[in-house]
Amino acid sequence: MLALSLETTLNPDLASQVDVTILNVPAEFRVEVTSYTNSPIAPGALWNAAIELMFRVTDFPLTQTWLSRAFPWTGGITRFQLKHNSFGKDPSHLTTQHIIWGLNHLMLSMVLSGKYCQTVAILRWEGQALGAIQVVLRQAEMEGSNPPAISENGTVSSAFGDVSLNPGVSHFFDRDVSIQVVYGGKPIDKYLIHLTALRAMGDAALQGLDTEAAAAQSTGIQEVKWKLLRVKAVGSDTPMLRAGHSRIAVLRTLAQMAKDERWVDIRVAVNIEGNRCAIGGFNQGMNRGVETE
Repeated sequence: MLALSLETTLNPDLASQVDVTILNVPAEFRVEVTSYTNSPIAPGALWNAAIELMFRVTDFPLTQTWLSRAFPWTGGITRFQLKHNSFGKDPSHLTTQHIIWGLNHLMLSMVLSGKYCQTVAILRWEGQALGAIQVVLRQAEMEGSNPPAISENGTVSSAFGDVSLNPGVSHFFDRDVSIQVVYGGKPIDKYLIHLTALRAMGDAALQGLDTEAAAAQSTGIQEVKWKLLRVKAVGSDTPMLRAGHSRIAVLRTLAQMAKDERWVDIRVAVNIEGNRCAIGGFNQGMNRGVETE
């Protein structure tokens, strides 16, 4: 039996642990979050944009460097923007890995504070500003009221810099991966599920999307977990579970839950080219045994 909570009680004191507890982030990496509470954004729209950004960014190698770029959510006006900080002759030191760490930090800080609004998160390594993640509404940009971002010397300035509305990102997206879901009956706060899904996609990228694995597990706050276990091999048709399959499966599971508007514990079966690969899902509390026969 799952130990699930109907209500979510978030401890603001956890914010002090953010820098070093997400995705094994090294102590040299820090994120400075500034919230503009006079420009609120609907949490659902903000989370949709964040999930889409994470999925798109994690298509790329961890060492891929990023220049300033905009990522408008295709389903609305919420927009994430990246801003790089130049270092002499090097145009950018802002990498995919930094963005994964920074985006997880930013969204965790929003969950802990409850401040869903236009925001700037400056990403630093050993005190040096690498770049920033900015959350804005596109209508605010047109009105000239978007919040400030990072300047060349690592301080907050009034200009964000040149961005592209069409980043042209190519996806690592195996269309042969499908899921089947069975809902439980124990409620889980939907934004804790989103936070765990965000982490699961980041974990998959940090592990390496092509990396073979017997299991994939990511844990958010309040013991909300995403877990997949590869089924026991029963023949040559049993496909190998890879980290990238978990990334796709968690995205599709989240989309299914949003479509059905059901935020409860969920059991997920992952199939590759029609063959069962793994089972698992979202749960909260103590680990539940997963039968893999």
